[in-house]
Amino acid sequence: MPLLCRPRLQPCATPPGENLPTRLVAVHVAAPNEAARRLRLGSPPVIARIENDLLLLDLRTVLPGEEEVLRQALQAVLCP
Repeated sequence: MPLLCRPRLQPCATPPGENLPTRLVAVHVAAPNEAARRLRLGSPPVIARIENDLLLLDLRTVLPGEEEVLRQALQAVLCP
């Protein structure tokens, strides 16, 4: 999976006009909206966004020790 480095636009916890750097995992799937929906409905829910037909996961939201939980959630949705 490609790892993208981008500023996060207009985060809620920063003053207007400031961006926070982040790391994104970009996943190419046939139906990104459906994959994002299934991730949101999982347990635990995983929030992703769609940009340029890619499913994007913001790694700033993944706490240390949660990587395996995220991997399992992605595997359940992407490799049923």
